[in-house]
Amino acid sequence: MADPRQAAWWRRTAALAAAVVVVWALIGVVLQVFDLGPEGVDPLGFPLAWFLAAILAPVVMAIVLFLYVPWQRVIDRSVDGTED
Repeated sequence: MADPRQAAWWRRTAALAAAVVVVWALIGVVLQVFDLGPEGVDPLGFPLAWFLAAILAPVVMAIVLFLYVPWQRVIDRSVDGTED
């Protein structure tokens, strides 16, 4: 039988990874596919929604990555008090 602490670590790590994938999917798909922006505004010749998606998607994804690391450290330390 697996160690309960290890099972708890895997469960919390999998939940965090799933949350990151969901956020990436929302940013990568919803923001760009559903054209969430005002009509008729065309900075630099592109629709505003496309322009914002092209700029905001990488920025938000980088922010998610920078937040992922401390969240994973909290999980690591809460389960066994150390990091690998």
